[in-house]
Amino acid sequence: MNRHALVIGAGLAGIAVGFGLVQRGWRVTVIDLGHGPAAGASALPVGMLSPLHTRHPTPMSRLCELGLQATLTHLQRLLPEGQGWQPIDVRSFQMNNSHSALALEHEEHGHLVSPSALVQAWLQACEGSQLTLMTGRTVSSVRPAVEAHQWCAVDQDNHIIAQADVAVVCNAFAATRLLPAHMTLGLTAVAGQMTYGPADPHETSCKQPALRHKGVYAPNFQTNRTETIWSMGATYHRGVSSPTPDPRDDDANRASLAQLATSSPQAMSALTLFDKQAASGELRSWVGVRCASIDRLPICGSLPDASSMATLTDSSKRDNVATAPGLFGLLALGSRGLSLAPLLGEVLAAQIDGDTATLLPPDLLRAIDPRRAPLQVMRQARRQQC
Repeated sequence: MNRHALVIGAGLAGIAVGFGLVQRGWRVTVIDLGHGPAAGASALPVGMLSPLHTRHPTPMSRLCELGLQATLTHLQRLLPEGQGWQPIDVRSFQMNNSHSALALEHEEHGHLVSPSALVQAWLQACEGSQLTLMTGRTVSSVRPAVEAHQWCAVDQDNHIIAQADVAVVCNAFAATRLLPAHMTLGLTAVAGQMTYGPADPHETSCKQPALRHKGVYAPNFQTNRTETIWSMGATYHRGVSSPTPDPRDDDANRASLAQLATSSPQAMSALTLFDKQAASGELRSWVGVRCASIDRLPICGSLPDASSMATLTDSSKRDNVATAPGLFGLLALGSRGLSLAPLLGEVLAAQIDGDTATLLPPDLLRAIDPRRAPLQVMRQARRQQC
């Protein structure tokens, strides 16, 4: 059977799912508003791939631990080291008891990664297969097709762009505009701004660590064969969906770098370079709008049936929430897209393919189950009314 999937979103989440389905023999059509793949939050100039440290294991820290290994496996198989990703030592700082300077908390190994390089590597691995990428297309809604058991993506003129046996929504906060109005998932936009510029040519050959405290300073990342950059950020604004750079966020990133400079000569040199490039006009800003859920965990799986939302009550349980056959989502990865997309893309591809093998522990599958979302929205609304 020539199974066909429609994927909305050509960033990390969407292409991860598409890649996983192609590996399982599916025909995949990916649609994105952008001019090319990885045009949204996945256009981040450089991201940090490193463990999430918590006092005790949490669902998110466990997901990130599993996801980090999955991402590294994809990078090592598909991209030569130094072409879109590179290892780096990471020094994390915390405020010391005097609150006047930072103290080194721990050191570990991490990786700097270009999300768009990983997306392109997945697409190149799918060349010659049955993956079709449609960019520059606005999807206004995803709805059941006239044909039984199919879904279609519809544009603003109510024309069908494409239709398939299943639809997978992976376009972050923009999903709120194309899913049925009654499908309440509690998604929140999160805007983050990174400040970056060309690396000091005298230091590009030096092996320097990344520095982390209220953001990450990443030195000497080779974005391609000709450009090496440094970066600082990103800021975090929950509830903000504007992709427009704000000079105040560059100021906030500078302040974070200045705080690191109280304990690190490396950061002091970076701060000098920051100010020099701000004066010369070389400083650049990048804003990405990500997406988070109420409990800040990913949403991955079969999406709820919008028509059943009205029947839910305060006593409803997750298993009482009906799902829409053939409609799936991978959303709310927040600032952990690099750590989570490859792992959860494979998890969702397996679910869509009917693979009953457990790729995650059962409690983690329940933690990311989309059916929890409408119940959380309803209970949050009740609390706000009290």
